[in-house]
Amino acid sequence: MRFFIITIILVLASGMLPAADFNAGMTAYERQDYTAAAREFKVMAESGDPDAQYMMGRLHALGKGVAQDFIQAHTWYNLAASRGHNHAAQARDAIARRMSSTQIATAQREARQWQPKSEVSSTETPTLLQTINAIQRSLNELGYDAGLADGLMGVKTRTAIRAYQYDHDLYVDGQASEQLRQHLSEILRMARSGKDEPKPQTEKWPWRQLLLHDSFRDGDYTRDPVWTVATGHFSVESGRGLHTDYEAQRPLTEARQQDLPAAIIGMILDEINHSRDNEKVVEEPDFAEIYVVQAINNAFAIQLDLTVRKASGPLVFGPYQGIERNSGYQLVYTPDAARGLHLVRLTRSGTSIIKSVDQQFNLNRQYTIQWTRDDRGEMIISVDGNEVFRINDRIFADSFDGITLINKGGDYTIHEVTVYETY
Repeated sequence: MRFFIITIILVLASGMLPAADFNAGMTAYERQDYTAAAREFKVMAESGDPDAQYMMGRLHALGKGVAQDFIQAHTWYNLAASRGHNHAAQARDAIARRMSSTQIATAQREARQWQPKSEVSSTETPTLLQTINAIQRSLNELGYDAGLADGLMGVKTRTAIRAYQYDHDLYVDGQASEQLRQHLSEILRMARSGKDEPKPQTEKWPWRQLLLHDSFRDGDYTRDPVWTVATGHFSVESGRGLHTDYEAQRPLTEARQQDLPAAIIGMILDEINHSRDNEKVVEEPDFAEIYVVQAINNAFAIQLDLTVRKASGPLVFGPYQGIERNSGYQLVYTPDAARGLHLVRLTRSGTSIIKSVDQQFNLNRQYTIQWTRDDRGEMIISVDGNEVFRINDRIFADSFDGITLINKGGDYTIHEVTVYETY
């Protein structure tokens, strides 16, 4: 408790919220640094985040990073269940079968008495709950549906923050911060005084309609939305993300890394198309692929949050057209290649690389890719908020039919996929 309060005071004194972040907690959890994971999750759990509460229950149930404590595990699971977490009630009931009636009664009492942490011994700086509450109220007033202004971070609040950040040319991370609160306050002040909002941001970021959002935290990729495995193996665990670990049968050699047309088009895309189009092919494709069906305007914004642990072959994703998924755009990350990122166009007349980056990417960590395409065909690719390249391509005038993700060799976890289009 003392550590939590001191951390809040010190960080807010510097004008920012604590560096607690669910994805950072999951990254620590996945590398088995359970102490660091518990530190990240605890701050968010104590502020009322149901996903973090579920993970705190899991850590206490397993005794990882914290003392094994079934009462604490039951309490956190119970709190997460009361806030709508899909798997928390099941986990709570499972742990209850290992507890005495006295322990269960204690855990239930603690859950009833629990209150979000909001007391900070400073009257000059806003608390975490106050900041989130102010952000929610401002977003709702500006027409972004952040849900109930309760000071708790949830899916609606994160989605509304992302939409606002898109519209105002801010770095899109879906996180609450004191800087965001101040930005919203200034925009509201201008709106109330009759002054016009700055227009360039809205023109630059016209993607306002949320089409698809999946954090895979419900532990099921087969519903809401429905992902389909075309080949290979994919799995998901609640609170972690979509996991794919594929060992390429023919890994990229140094020579093939340098010969980009052969490596990217010949080895990856032609092979994929061949396996889809030729019904006589019985050999197992040398990749793992999963896709989701979702109509997407040709002006879109896609954000992919993922962790790379090992990469021995390319990772490919992008919007597709047609049942066979052999038309569209694909962004190809090639590990350790001199040109590590490529934008590829697939059409009936052939496949071609339309843009490559003269930069090597060694992305053995969590990172965020943003990909936008406006109604004039201009596409911008950014990695962790830094623009990597932009190009104009107007080949595709029709809408796309979904998103595909292909693992050609490596160990990846997809934490979140978000797709927007214009109204």
